[in-house]
Amino acid sequence: MPHRTNFLHHLIPASFKINDGQATPSAPASSNPQQKTQSTERQCKMKAATVVGILLIMLGIVGFAMGGFSYKHEKKDVDMGPIQIQHQQTKHVPIPPIVSILALVGGLGLIIVGTRSK
Repeated sequence: MPHRTNFLHHLIPASFKINDGQATPSAPASSNPQQKTQSTERQCKMKAATVVGILLIMLGIVGFAMGGFSYKHEKKDVDMGPIQIQHQQTKHVPIPPIVSILALVGGLGLIIVGTRSK
């Protein structure tokens, strides 16, 4: 019977072996626990850099698209026992275009650094 290749073979991590169409974890190349810890820490840092990069890009896009953000604030004018008079204010916080540009560039930089570190 000819050997069949799995079309998902390139998606399975190198730490897995494929036997009879089944992916099973293989023994690690090194049994040194310190190397495993360093590798895991490096992966966590890359993931954090990528996530922060994505958030910065989103902030930059929102800054360009909306020019800022608004929020509502409730303020008490009078508070005399059971009598309370209050009103609601809507405040707008502008995001300068230079901050949006810096967020986009910083986000792209973090994503590039995160992917090159692998």
